[in-house]
Amino acid sequence: MNRLLRSLTLLGVAWFANGAAGAAPAAAGVPAEPLAAPAARVAHASRAALLASAWAGTRVVAVGERGVVMLSDDQGKTFRQARDVPMDVTLTSVS
Repeated sequence: MNRLLRSLTLLGVAWFANGAAGAAPAAAGVPAEPLAAPAARVAHASRAALLASAWAGTRVVAVGERGVVMLSDDQGKTFRQARDVPMDVTLTSVS
C-alpha cells in the first residue's frame, strides 16, 4: 500500500511540475496542441490504419490514425472519409 501511495504521489508531483513549467513552444507550422488542428483529408484514406469501428444506427463509423474517420452507409461495402473531423490525433476507439 505504501509503495502504491508513493508512486501516485511521485506521479502527481511530476504532473504538477510539468504543468507548472508550461509546454514547450511549437515548431514552425506545427500546432502547440494536436487537438488544435483539424484532421487533414487524405487522398488514400481507404488505406489508413483503422483501429476501431462501431454502428451508429445503420451507419458504420471507423476511426484510425491521424484523425481519419470513415463512414459506410451500405453495411461496410464501401466507405467514404468524413469531411469535418476536429482533431488530428490517432483515434483508438469509437462508440
